[in-house]
Amino acid sequence: MRLRLAALLLLWALPTGAAAQATWRATRLPDDVAPPSVSTSVAEAALLGVAFEGMTRHLADAEREGLRDVTRAELSRLAERYPGGVPSLLEASHTVAQGPAGFDALIAEPEGEPTRAVIFLHGFGGNALLPCAVVAEAAARAGALTICPSLSGAGHWRGAAGARIVAATLDWLERRRGIQRVVLAGLSNGGIGASRLVSRLASRLAGVVLISGAADGTRTELPALVIHGTSDTMTSPVAARAFARRSRRATLRELDGNHFVLLHQRATVVEAIAAWLQATLDAPP
Repeated sequence: MRLRLAALLLLWALPTGAAAQATWRATRLPDDVAPPSVSTSVAEAALLGVAFEGMTRHLADAEREGLRDVTRAELSRLAERYPGGVPSLLEASHTVAQGPAGFDALIAEPEGEPTRAVIFLHGFGGNALLPCAVVAEAAARAGALTICPSLSGAGHWRGAAGARIVAATLDWLERRRGIQRVVLAGLSNGGIGASRLVSRLASRLAGVVLISGAADGTRTELPALVIHGTSDTMTSPVAARAFARRSRRATLRELDGNHFVLLHQRATVVEAIAAWLQATLDAPP
């Protein structure tokens, strides 16, 4: 499977409405200390605005259509939802070393004392806030904490470093936070990585969510939710269908749209993830 080199980090946003709003912080794991470099959502939005044309020039016309306008609109919604600002690790994921011995992470805490969590793996372009925030909104509706660890700009989670970061994140959730059930989720390159890692980590996971990305030849025995745009030109809908077909407990949601279906059909996607998480995490182990 081949990915065109384009910045996926630009293009994701929160659903409207005030339900299940999370509290955000950034940390450096595994020690849970303040990260050396943190910017804000405002700085991230400015960076994306300046870089948009250069970072999307390799996209097919069908992927670019309407993208700039909807991105601006959704970034405005994010600012309205969190007027006090939200930490951003986008720059840090490119400029600060990220590895199993030390990696930055965004954490979205729901109300109460969660015993369930979602680990979200970012795609190509680094650990952007917006895709993490979409998944965090869905997770909060299911009473789950969301943690979005950083790898590198390319987001190749299927490699040894990615696997060890995910394992270290699981260790922190289980030992330091007392989390009992964890779902692994990923977007694009993160989805491809999650589809490969889920078999290695199956004993520690309650399920997996793949959004716009799955690796050829992968499958799982765990509950799975697979979301993919039917017109995606960057990651293969065929691979997503095959993963769902091989995985007997998988639910496939094919939506009209391109690689950025999480943005263009934001409300539908968030409702689907929230409902699936609720059912999966409430089910007996």
